[in-house]
Amino acid sequence: MKKIFILILLFSCASYSYSQKVIPGQINREDLLKGIDNASQVLDKSLLMDAVSSAFFLSRQSFQVADKKTGELYGLNNQNEFGKEITLGVKAKEGFLLTDKAIRPWEYNSKFNSYRDGYKAVPSLSEYTEQGEKSVYDSLTISIKENEKPSEVYYIKSNKFKGEGLGLDIAKGSKNGWIVWAYVDKEADLNQTAKLSFVCCKKELVVAIDSKESVLPPKDKNILGGVYIVPNVTEIGVVNFLLCGIITETDGKWNIVFPFVGMKENNVLPKENNVEQSPQKDNLTPVEDEVYAKKANKKRNKKSKK
Repeated sequence: MKKIFILILLFSCASYSYSQKVIPGQINREDLLKGIDNASQVLDKSLLMDAVSSAFFLSRQSFQVADKKTGELYGLNNQNEFGKEITLGVKAKEGFLLTDKAIRPWEYNSKFNSYRDGYKAVPSLSEYTEQGEKSVYDSLTISIKENEKPSEVYYIKSNKFKGEGLGLDIAKGSKNGWIVWAYVDKEADLNQTAKLSFVCCKKELVVAIDSKESVLPPKDKNILGGVYIVPNVTEIGVVNFLLCGIITETDGKWNIVFPFVGMKENNVLPKENNVEQSPQKDNLTPVEDEVYAKKANKKRNKKSKK
């Protein structure tokens, strides 16, 4: 009996360690999936999380305000930035996805309302960090057209993550997938830590163009956001997890939006010109902008050494 127990334990450990060796959005488990029509019925949650969790990162977007008459830039309360938002980002095969809070952080900053008449918001530093005990923010190029129509989710075409991300599900109809929520400790300072935790649950949906699905987040969790993914068996023993929806929050309500559904393959979203941003010039803002200048120059020097 002891021998049988030891064999079972060894097999369990071997299966778990094998599941660690996967690329974002993919599981290779021939023993698990051979002959299975509906992968979501047999997938183990630990395998699911191993395959999907590395697709998440944190985005930090700062902004300043510009005087509409003079164009002079200002921060707030002796800071170089007027405000900033740290949000959840998702890696895709050909770029990454951000919510509106990351693209237009001033629209979610109550203090900006008092300055709208005389000032306009100007994005300044765009940064990101991979997951980890400590945040290590680096520059992130976000290219959005000035007249871009506001959207709940933005897909930025980029090779920043070298194609390591989730594929996209563009098909309409019934889905048998998983909701994956990302959360952090309630006392976490996301300027200092990027330690994310995840919880998932199965969810069957009928997806249509421009549709939304209202969802309730897990209780007692400091939720940042999440995704709706659909498993797709591409060959014997291989499952690809396709990104079908992004979970967004507006006024305390959470919805899954489906920005890719109905799009043509190979033309999922318009391609953006991903040109590196110029560092902020010192003389544009009267508020101790040496910090921004040093940070921008340091990043530029790192790139020149490569």
